[in-house]
Amino acid sequence: MTKKLYFPVENVDIDYTSIFSGSYRVTIETETHTTLSVGGSAVRALSPHHHQTIVTGMDEPLHVQISASNKEDLEAAESMINDVFTKPDLARRLMAQSTVEHKGENEV
Repeated sequence: MTKKLYFPVENVDIDYTSIFSGSYRVTIETETHTTLSVGGSAVRALSPHHHQTIVTGMDEPLHVQISASNKEDLEAAESMINDVFTKPDLARRLMAQSTVEHKGENEV
């Protein structure tokens, strides 16, 4: 089973693509036994090096797609993602962590 959660548009300073392509994605996948994919029309331009990226129709908004084997796991991942979407301070902190991680990758 799958579900798409669309990125909120209220906080334009938050890069949700980097959040859900970094270590927090791994945390969600590990804790909920799900797989996350980032998709939407602008993903290729925003994150060309991230695996599990889905480039969909030209007009589809940016989103996270959750793939789960059961409803409980899907709902657990959805809850963790919605926390990021509804708590801008959390999202900004995760985005800052993701930026530090990517800088480290580029230096290696």
